[in-house]
Amino acid sequence: MTGAGLGGGARRARPTATHALQAEIEQQRRWLADRINEEPVQILAHVTRILHSLAEDPGTPADTARDVDRAGRLTLEAGERLRRMARELRPPLLDDVGLGAALRQFAADFSAESGVEVEADTGQVSSSGDPAADLALLRVAQAALQKAGSSFASRARIELHTEGGRVRLRVAAAGAPPDPAAEPGPRLLEMRQRMRGVGGRLEVRRGEDGSTVVVASVRADHTIARPS
Repeated sequence: MTGAGLGGGARRARPTATHALQAEIEQQRRWLADRINEEPVQILAHVTRILHSLAEDPGTPADTARDVDRAGRLTLEAGERLRRMARELRPPLLDDVGLGAALRQFAADFSAESGVEVEADTGQVSSSGDPAADLALLRVAQAALQKAGSSFASRARIELHTEGGRVRLRVAAAGAPPDPAAEPGPRLLEMRQRMRGVGGRLEVRRGEDGSTVVVASVRADHTIARPS
């Protein structure tokens, strides 16, 4: 076992310089995500429309039309990649709908970008009732999947549910198992700091099938269920 329970009480940890830095980083993430959606994505969408119109123009030579159509598909893909990047920086679904929806969207985006097959089962849980805790759980899921991708995992699964008065996130990835003797890497340190900041718990262990399993949980202050 490479990670133990961190905190676990009803109280949130006291703010520290690390937590203040994380809050500042989140503000910068939100700003950058907004800028990506407002400028580059809109410009690429406009260019794509122009290229599509040119490719469909009867007066455009066939060879040129094929090249223009190919360029249009490339700009369309570039725009979608930027949208996924912006959603990873600050998923709008986290604020608009809740943690469960944000996790499902991230799983789909990560799978499309990395080729790792990701299944997300968030049940009826929409939120822990604490926006800071929801954000921490989302960042843990992101860090866990990014680590799985760098370990050449072929598949992963995200689960979110309530248990014993807590909201519990579980991320299992079929890839290189954790090495108990290894020094914790930056992603594991980030996950630990995130959970400490919201009075949560974090555990990293080897699954029965040899997969890497990350489990994070926070107190369910006022758990919000997803509408059925």
